[in-house]
Amino acid sequence: MGSKTISIHHHKEITVYPNVAYPLCFILAEPRLTGWYYEHFVNVYSQCWGGNFFRIDFLDSSRFFGDILDRRSYTLDEMREMDIISFIKQSIKDGFGVNVFAVDEYYLSETSSYMHKHYIHETLVYGYDDDKAKLLVVGYDRNGVYTQFTYSYEGFARAFKEGVLNAPEYLVDALQTIRLRHFFMDYEFELSNFVAELGKYLQAVPDRKKIFFSIASADTVVSGFKVYEQMLRIFEENIRGNYAVQVNYNAIHFMSEHAKALKERFLYISRQYKVSEDFARLVEEYARVEKELDTVRLIFLKQALEESEFRDMDFVKDPLKLRELHNMITSSKANEYEILSRIYEQLIRCSSKHACSLR
Repeated sequence: MGSKTISIHHHKEITVYPNVAYPLCFILAEPRLTGWYYEHFVNVYSQCWGGNFFRIDFLDSSRFFGDILDRRSYTLDEMREMDIISFIKQSIKDGFGVNVFAVDEYYLSETSSYMHKHYIHETLVYGYDDDKAKLLVVGYDRNGVYTQFTYSYEGFARAFKEGVLNAPEYLVDALQTIRLRHFFMDYEFELSNFVAELGKYLQAVPDRKKIFFSIASADTVVSGFKVYEQMLRIFEENIRGNYAVQVNYNAIHFMSEHAKALKERFLYISRQYKVSEDFARLVEEYARVEKELDTVRLIFLKQALEESEFRDMDFVKDPLKLRELHNMITSSKANEYEILSRIYEQLIRCSSKHACSLR
């Protein structure tokens, strides 16, 4: 009997998708990787998975973290007869967190799917407590909030068994063990690398290497700033009553988090480099774009909850509200492009002429 946890950083930086949120629990726990973090999570892509599920994500996806994370995958077949609680406890003792993919939330009272619908989702286990017979996890609670909580050994074992047995066709691995690699010096933030990524985002330049390492499917990829255009086209179809593809709350939440991530990177650059007063003013202007997109998120969330009678927060169907959201996003898109273009020009001069010295 006993208890043990591994060191992670419970963050609120990027939370909408677990394929980024969970690895960041490890990455942000290592101060030597601060520069790495701010150099990444700039460019994005979107797809309609299977022709009917719209998703936007970072090009720096979880499969692209092999240079800093030590990970091992275990297939569904490997884990079919495994005692999952014993496996997790041994992994924690060995210094690994466990990202479990095959969990049927129908059997977990802490989730919104409990005894309501079978939903195979993932969670990150970072500790255990034998006295309470609980696993310590990071995940999404019954309100869809990204946070820390616990699962009972009994409930989790059942949820995992059923998740493995009934996993969707696209799921190959049951889980991954994760820990940070060892580092002996700080990662040096490279301004020119950041500027290159920002330029690809603005100019919607495809990055085939990162797409290959992302979790993108074989469906058509839309790159960079053009993800706005794809989202707005889907809104227009929805307004006309065509719901074959819909923009869900996660996509709206992602755009808000992406703007927040860019703002934080500009502020980091301001702290690291002696930037101009014009740059500082532009960052303040961009902060207003972030607020605009977060307002869109909150309006979408409120409407989705009301339409579903508070059963879920996935979609909005009211055409008048969709038109309002479409107009707000169109305005934010124009504002963002104008401000980011000016920030990009400032950073180009800063990095190419070494005009911005380190503080």
